Amino acid sequence: MSSEHTQFIYNAATENCVDVATHRHGCCVLQRCMDNASEAQKAQLVTEISRNALVLVQNEFANYVVQYVLEKSPSHVTIVAQQLLDNVFLLSLNKFSSNVIEKCIKLTDGETREAMIAEILFPEKLEHLVAHPIGNYCVQTALDFADKKQRAVLFELLQPLLPSLRNSACGKRIQSKLLKTT
Repeated sequence: MSSEHTQFIYNAATENCVDVATHRHGCCVLQRCMDNASEAQKAQLVTEISRNALVLVQNEFANYVVQYVLEKSPSHVTIVAQQLLDNVFLLSLNKFSSNVIEKCIKLTDGETREAMIAEILFPEKLEHLVAHPIGNYCVQTALDFADKKQRAVLFELLQPLLPSLRNSACGKRIQSKLLKTT
Protein backbone atom coordinates (compact mmCIF):
# COMPACT_ATOMS: atom_id res chain seq x y z
CA MET A 1 0.00 0.00 0.00
CA SER A 2 1.15 3.51 -0.70
CA SER A 3 1.89 5.94 2.10
CA GLU A 4 -1.16 8.03 1.13
CA HIS A 5 -3.39 5.01 1.81
CA THR A 6 -1.84 4.34 5.22
CA GLN A 7 -1.37 7.93 6.42
CA PHE A 8 -4.55 7.79 8.52
CA ILE A 9 -2.96 5.00 10.58
CA TYR A 10 0.11 7.11 11.32
CA ASN A 11 -2.02 10.13 12.15
CA ALA A 12 -4.04 8.06 14.65
CA ALA A 13 -0.92 6.42 16.11
CA THR A 14 0.72 9.82 16.53
CA GLU A 15 -2.34 11.41 18.13
CA ASN A 16 -2.72 8.47 20.53
CA CYS A 17 0.96 7.69 20.95
CA VAL A 18 1.01 7.29 24.75
CA ASP A 19 -2.18 5.19 24.85
CA VAL A 20 -1.01 2.91 22.05
CA ALA A 21 2.57 2.54 23.34
CA THR A 22 1.45 1.67 26.89
CA HIS A 23 -0.88 -1.10 25.69
CA ARG A 24 0.34 -4.71 25.72
CA HIS A 25 -0.32 -5.15 21.98
CA GLY A 26 -0.12 -1.49 21.01
CA CYS A 27 3.60 -1.36 21.72
CA CYS A 28 4.14 -4.05 19.07
CA VAL A 29 1.83 -2.25 16.65
CA LEU A 30 3.91 0.94 16.96
CA GLN A 31 7.10 -0.97 16.29
CA ARG A 32 5.60 -2.57 13.15
CA CYS A 33 4.34 0.86 12.06
CA MET A 34 7.91 2.14 12.26
CA ASP A 35 9.13 -0.84 10.23
CA ASN A 36 6.62 -0.26 7.43
CA ALA A 37 6.52 3.53 7.37
CA SER A 38 7.66 5.89 4.68
CA GLU A 39 10.47 8.19 5.84
CA ALA A 40 7.96 10.98 6.53
CA GLN A 41 5.63 8.68 8.48
CA LYS A 42 8.52 7.26 10.49
CA ALA A 43 9.72 10.78 11.32
CA GLN A 44 6.18 11.75 12.39
CA LEU A 45 5.87 8.75 14.72
CA VAL A 46 9.41 8.80 16.09
CA THR A 47 9.20 12.51 16.83
CA GLU A 48 6.05 11.98 18.91
CA ILE A 49 7.52 8.98 20.73
CA SER A 50 10.67 11.00 21.49
CA ARG A 51 8.59 13.92 22.75
CA ASN A 52 6.82 11.60 25.22
CA ALA A 53 9.91 9.60 26.18
CA LEU A 54 9.88 10.53 29.87
CA VAL A 55 6.41 9.05 30.34
CA LEU A 56 6.91 6.10 28.00
CA VAL A 57 10.17 4.78 29.46
CA GLN A 58 8.53 4.16 32.83
CA ASN A 59 5.86 1.85 31.40
CA GLU A 60 6.26 -1.92 31.17
CA PHE A 61 5.32 -1.97 27.46
CA ALA A 62 6.15 1.51 26.18
CA ASN A 63 9.80 1.32 27.27
CA TYR A 64 10.28 -1.22 24.47
CA VAL A 65 8.93 1.29 21.96
CA VAL A 66 11.48 3.88 23.11
CA GLN A 67 14.27 1.29 23.00
CA TYR A 68 13.18 0.43 19.45
CA VAL A 69 13.46 4.09 18.48
CA LEU A 70 16.97 4.18 19.97
CA GLU A 71 17.96 1.14 17.90
CA LYS A 72 16.26 2.06 14.63
CA SER A 73 16.56 5.83 14.56
CA PRO A 74 20.07 6.93 15.57
CA SER A 75 19.21 10.54 14.79
CA HIS A 76 16.72 10.50 17.69
CA VAL A 77 18.99 8.97 20.36
CA THR A 78 20.19 12.32 21.69
CA ILE A 79 16.67 13.78 21.51
CA VAL A 80 15.34 10.91 23.66
CA ALA A 81 18.29 11.09 26.07
CA GLN A 82 17.79 14.83 26.54
CA GLN A 83 14.13 14.24 27.41
CA LEU A 84 15.33 12.09 30.32
CA LEU A 85 17.83 14.58 31.73
CA ASP A 86 17.13 15.76 35.30
CA ASN A 87 15.53 12.34 35.98
CA VAL A 88 18.42 9.94 35.44
CA PHE A 89 18.78 8.90 39.09
CA LEU A 90 15.11 8.01 39.59
CA LEU A 91 14.78 6.42 36.15
CA SER A 92 17.82 4.26 36.95
CA LEU A 93 15.88 2.73 39.84
CA ASN A 94 12.87 1.79 37.71
CA LYS A 95 12.72 -1.72 36.25
CA PHE A 96 11.57 -0.46 32.86
CA SER A 97 13.25 2.90 32.43
CA SER A 98 16.65 1.68 33.63
CA ASN A 99 17.06 -0.28 30.39
CA VAL A 100 16.46 2.91 28.41
CA ILE A 101 18.92 4.85 30.59
CA GLU A 102 21.59 2.24 29.91
CA LYS A 103 20.93 2.35 26.16
CA CYS A 104 21.03 6.14 26.11
CA ILE A 105 24.35 6.19 27.97
CA LYS A 106 25.74 3.72 25.42
CA LEU A 107 24.37 5.38 22.28
CA THR A 108 24.04 9.13 22.83
CA ASP A 109 26.57 11.81 21.97
CA GLY A 110 29.41 12.62 24.39
CA GLU A 111 27.94 15.84 25.74
CA THR A 112 24.57 14.28 26.60
CA ARG A 113 26.23 11.15 28.03
CA GLU A 114 28.35 13.40 30.24
CA ALA A 115 25.22 15.23 31.47
CA MET A 116 23.44 11.94 32.19
CA ILE A 117 26.33 10.51 34.17
CA ALA A 118 26.83 13.81 36.02
CA GLU A 119 23.38 13.34 37.55
CA ILE A 120 24.55 10.32 39.53
CA LEU A 121 27.95 11.69 40.58
CA PHE A 122 26.87 12.29 44.17
CA PRO A 123 27.95 10.02 47.05
CA GLU A 124 24.43 9.43 48.39
CA LYS A 125 23.00 8.70 44.92
CA LEU A 126 25.81 6.34 43.98
CA GLU A 127 25.57 4.53 47.29
CA HIS A 128 21.86 3.96 46.70
CA LEU A 129 22.34 2.91 43.06
CA VAL A 130 25.13 0.38 43.68
CA ALA A 131 23.06 -1.33 46.37
CA HIS A 132 19.92 -1.37 44.23
CA PRO A 133 19.17 -4.56 42.23
CA ILE A 134 18.32 -2.51 39.13
CA GLY A 135 20.20 0.75 39.61
CA ASN A 136 23.57 -0.97 39.82
CA TYR A 137 23.37 -1.85 36.12
CA CYS A 138 23.21 1.83 35.24
CA VAL A 139 26.33 2.44 37.35
CA GLN A 140 28.09 -0.41 35.53
CA THR A 141 27.14 1.11 32.18
CA ALA A 142 28.31 4.53 33.34
CA LEU A 143 31.67 3.00 34.31
CA ASP A 144 31.95 1.39 30.87
CA PHE A 145 31.03 4.47 28.83
CA ALA A 146 32.12 7.47 30.91
CA ASP A 147 34.92 9.61 29.58
CA LYS A 148 38.25 9.49 31.40
CA LYS A 149 37.44 12.42 33.69
CA GLN A 150 34.04 11.12 34.79
CA ARG A 151 35.35 7.59 35.19
CA ALA A 152 37.95 8.99 37.61
CA VAL A 153 35.22 10.78 39.60
CA LEU A 154 33.11 7.60 39.66
CA PHE A 155 36.11 5.64 40.85
CA GLU A 156 36.84 8.17 43.58
CA LEU A 157 33.22 8.15 44.79
CA LEU A 158 32.96 4.36 44.68
CA GLN A 159 36.26 3.69 46.52
CA PRO A 160 34.76 4.18 50.01
CA LEU A 161 31.94 1.79 49.07
CA LEU A 162 34.25 -1.11 48.17
CA PRO A 163 33.86 -2.94 51.51
CA SER A 164 30.07 -2.94 51.22
CA LEU A 165 30.20 -3.88 47.52
CA ARG A 166 31.82 -7.20 48.40
CA ASN A 167 28.62 -8.35 50.10
CA SER A 168 26.29 -8.45 47.10
CA ALA A 169 26.30 -9.92 43.60
CA CYS A 170 25.62 -6.47 42.09
CA GLY A 171 28.36 -4.94 44.15
CA LYS A 172 30.84 -7.61 43.13
CA ARG A 173 30.33 -6.77 39.44
CA ILE A 174 30.97 -3.08 40.13
CA GLN A 175 33.97 -3.94 42.30
CA SER A 176 35.33 -6.09 39.48
CA LYS A 177 35.02 -3.18 37.01
CA LEU A 178 36.76 -0.88 39.48
CA LEU A 179 39.64 -3.29 39.97
CA LYS A 180 40.07 -3.66 36.18
CA THR A 181 40.48 0.11 35.79
CA THR A 182 43.26 0.38 38.36
